[in-house]
Amino acid sequence: VAGHHPFPEANPNLNALYDFLASKNFRDVRELNASASPALGAIIARLLQKDPDARYQSASGLIYDLSHIKTIDPRRLGSHDAIQDIALTRFVGYDQEFSKAIAARASIKNTGGALFYVSGESGSGKTRFLLELANTTQTVVPTLEVRGTSVDTAPLACIRASFSRLERSVWAIENPDSQKRALAILKQAAEGLEGYISPYLSGVIDFQGSKKVAFDDQSVALGVFAEFLTRIAKIEPGYTITVDNESAVDKATAAIFVMLRRQIPTVPIFVALTDSQFPESMQGVSLKGVPASSLPAFISGFLGNRVIPPDAPEKIFQKFGGNPFMTIEYLRAALDSGALEFETGGWKMNWEDLANLALPNDLLALTLRRLDGIALNERAVLQHAAVFGMRFNVNHLF
Repeated sequence: VAGHHPFPEANPNLNALYDFLASKNFRDVRELNASASPALGAIIARLLQKDPDARYQSASGLIYDLSHIKTIDPRRLGSHDAIQDIALTRFVGYDQEFSKAIAARASIKNTGGALFYVSGESGSGKTRFLLELANTTQTVVPTLEVRGTSVDTAPLACIRASFSRLERSVWAIENPDSQKRALAILKQAAEGLEGYISPYLSGVIDFQGSKKVAFDDQSVALGVFAEFLTRIAKIEPGYTITVDNESAVDKATAAIFVMLRRQIPTVPIFVALTDSQFPESMQGVSLKGVPASSLPAFISGFLGNRVIPPDAPEKIFQKFGGNPFMTIEYLRAALDSGALEFETGGWKMNWEDLANLALPNDLLALTLRRLDGIALNERAVLQHAAVFGMRFNVNHLF
């Protein structure tokens, strides 16, 4: 279509191509080929998204869009994509902390919002906590989920990715009336701002005829994003935004949230953020790990809700103090080694075999230990999987 690859300077080096895909922006194919239709340009852009979950999740979804390329609305791309959600470990052990977050959101009045911090050590479940908050929102417009990352530091990279997730969430709303209402709210909130945000939300808002203004003044453009989000909250009090790993968001996205913070006292918006610790003057929760009383349910949930070794929760709690990530990594190491096996009636653990592995108690060391045990060909598979994303056809491996 364009006459060359998206990153011609990287070919034929596959590793360089991976690096470019993860860290460099590609040009819109319509800038290189004026005859390319908007739908084709949008399909290609979707295929090249840095966030694997923002790409096509199935060949059937891509085939459908290509087959209807002459008639499909570019905003509805991926509407026939077959997405199967990956099951998550049951959210247990943080009932009091989660109730506090829900109460903070529920207390928001029409005159003001709230910042809510979720802190804790690495592996304590902060990301999972935010995901649960996002899944329990009561507003029609889905939660805006912002994720800090060191992979893409381009200006507005985090806000762009979060808007992409918002688009997918809106089209995934099953109730037609609720979906129609969400689209109407977004369009109302974008009124007069179209020229700034049209490149980011064209998948859910019809910007046909709108003048696309260039970002000549970045401070003005960033203010527009903050204004758009506050407008949503004014229409739907209690609108939720989650910011995972706040310290790692790109500078432009961070500037948007600085502006947003200033308006929180007068805007009914709920912003939940994760960090290693939160200021004493702010409300929030500190995740200390899954309590010993809840660990059996946590482990059982990870192992398919089957009967677990009766002594496993106590021994694992003594070792890791209920840290969710460490607990799961430990169980995975046991599964990899064969020390943990499923037999008739439930799971069985060979503690002697597990002790012989001499697994470290440190999170990073334990993770690296598992990676060191991976054969070179399996590492190559993981390298490709990092590009494909969490969902892909097994035939791609061959």
